Formats: sequence, structure tokens, C-alpha cells
Amino acid sequence: MIAPYNRTSSNFAYFLVFIAFLMSSRCWIGFEGRNTLFFYCLPIVLFMLISIGAYEIRNQSKYAMFAFLIYIANVYTMYRARGTFEIIGMANQAVLPVTTYLLLCLQDSQKELLLYYITKWLGMILIPGMIIYICSFFINLPSLGIIQTHYGGDFYGEPCYNYLFYLKPITAGVTGMFRFNGPLIEPGDLGCVSAFLLYATKFDFKRFKYLWAVLGSLILTFSLAGYLLALFGYSAIMMTKNKFSSQKLLLGVLVFSAVIAFGTYYNGGDNYINHSILSRLQDDELAIDNTNGRISTQKLEFFYFMFENPSILWLGYDKATISFVNEQFGAGAGFYSQVLNIGILGIILYLLPYFYITLKSRDRRYALLYLVFLILYAYQRFDLFWISLILCYTFGICLNDKEFELCKK
Repeated sequence: MIAPYNRTSSNFAYFLVFIAFLMSSRCWIGFEGRNTLFFYCLPIVLFMLISIGAYEIRNQSKYAMFAFLIYIANVYTMYRARGTFEIIGMANQAVLPVTTYLLLCLQDSQKELLLYYITKWLGMILIPGMIIYICSFFINLPSLGIIQTHYGGDFYGEPCYNYLFYLKPITAGVTGMFRFNGPLIEPGDLGCVSAFLLYATKFDFKRFKYLWAVLGSLILTFSLAGYLLALFGYSAIMMTKNKFSSQKLLLGVLVFSAVIAFGTYYNGGDNYINHSILSRLQDDELAIDNTNGRISTQKLEFFYFMFENPSILWLGYDKATISFVNEQFGAGAGFYSQVLNIGILGIILYLLPYFYITLKSRDRRYALLYLVFLILYAYQRFDLFWISLILCYTFGICLNDKEFELCKK
């Protein structure tokens, strides 16, 4: 437990982790390289806080292995991108694993407290963000100016009005509708992170009261991927609690059918649900993963060609081919696009840390369902090494294992 005289330092440490949670989820505060600088400094600051007793860590071999597997996957990706194992690059790839290890070795009580703070602080950001989002439909609100959304590297998105708690794109985009994304770049980012947080907290709205704000923001994202993940996650949690019944399944099917009918027929289909969700499932230009437009029919041809060449299938295409494909058809973020980049071997290396930590859990049913949840996420968005997702996944399993052991006694 944290000593009273270290309470301020420990809260500062939790706040730093929350900032890491936001930045890894592509929050605007990390644009223009600020996230890179922050993540280089974070492990150093954490070591300093540990040295003064701000919080305690407990060395655990399973978390060391989890971090090492992340490092292997990162080094492999670096090699595929640069074609060499350079010393500086390999050292840079150690930043995330070291940070991950320091956070995962927290005491269980501190993990629970940190998850509570993350939920609370995120909810406190999302509440004013949702208010601004709704008000922006009716009145012109003063903003902090126009900000260029930055994905990292040379990848820039559409300029947005910066309302501090909400980034509003200058134009409505391909759907013709403004969807809520909070302070993050995309509605899909917020939708998926919210779904992970809901699963990690087991949809416990009594224990984590600010989850209501997280759920509300998820609804306003109109993110099909976020909706499906949350729906699967809720069903999985009900199964782990032995509360899943045929009546609830039927109710879910009826609600889902009602939403589809509403989006299809209300106002002749000219509504948010149809434009933001349903119409994207009917796009003829996208053959697979229409939930987020992650791969076009043209890129799909490159994917199928991989099966004719085992070397390309396992390792991915060369840099020149990938550059051409991305330039012509878009980079993409889902499973199929990542196979083109890093091959089946890279996909295995990225999933391996999660398979490992899942098999180390005590409550296999909860953990295996969480793994299925993760794979569903990875199918449409392969950003598996965000700090936000790593914390939600590992903390969720850890805290559930603690409850599982208490129930057995």
C-alpha cells in the first residue's frame, strides 16, 4: 500500500499513466512529436518515483516475458521497415516494453486504483466533450483554433477545430455526419478504447461510476466496430457471471434489429445511423472489413497473391511494393493491411504477448473471452501495442484473477 506521505507523488504517477493512456490513443496533446518525447521520458520518471517510494513494484516473471515478447515484435517490425537491426533503433524499441513492465508490476491494489482513476479522469474529459459536441450542432462555439491532426511520422489527417475536450473536423467527411471522437483523432479510436475499458471494468457501473460517460461517448461515436466490441464484451461478461440467458440473447437481437430498421427506413434513410454505420456495410468499393473501410478490392488482390509465394506470405511484401500499395490504395489499419506489411509471422509475434498472458491467467474463461475480444478488435484495427489497450487487457485479467481467487476461498 502507498504510505500517506507519498500520496501526492503516487497521484502524480497515476496522472502520468493517464496521460500515457490518452497519448497512446492518439489524443491531440501528443501531436507533432510530443508523444514521442513523453514516452521517452516516462520510464525515467517512473524509475525516479519508484526510487523515492511513490509506489511499489513487485517483480513478476510473467510480466517480464510479456514485455520481452512486445520487444521482439517491435524489433521485427523495425527490421521489416528499415531492413536492418541498427543499435539505436533496437534501443528505441525497448522504451515501450520497459514502460509496460514497470506498470504491470504494480501491486494489485494500485492497479485497481489506477484503473479507477483512468475511468474517472477520462469520464471527466468526455462529459464536457459531449456537451460541446451536441451544442456545436446548434451554435458556433469559440475554439482554441484549428489544429492539424497528426497520426505520427509523415501522416496527417484532416484539420479540426480544437475545443480542448473535442476535436471537430472542418468538414463532415465521407459519411456526411459529424461523429463524436472526444479529444482523439477518430471516432473509431474512442469507440474501441471505450469498449476495452468497459470490458476491463466488467461493465461495473456501480463501482466505476464514470463508466456512464464512457458508455455515452461510445454511443455518440457511431462506431460500428466499437458497438460490436461492446456488445460482444457485455455478452462475454454475462457468460463469465453465468447470467447470460436465451431471453437476454433474444432481447439483444430485437434491439439490434430495431436499430437496423430505424436506420434503414427513418426519414428515407437520411439519418445518422444509416449514414455513419449501415451505409458503410453496403459499400461496393470495399470487399472485406467494411466496418471501417480498412481494405479495398484492389489491396485484396495483393493479399490473395501472397498465398502463391510462401516467403511473401510469412514475411510480407518488400518496402517498395508496400509504398506503392499504400500510395495508390491507402495505408489501412486492419488485419489484411498488416499482413501485407509484416506477413503472417509478424501477426503471430504481435498476438503472442496476449496469448501468453491469457494462458497465465487463473480464470481462463474470462481471459479467453477477452482474447477473442482482442482478436475481433485486431481484425479491423491492428494497433495492439497502445498503452491504453495493454493496460485495459492486463489490468482486467489481473483484477478478475484476484476476484476469482477470493471467490474460491
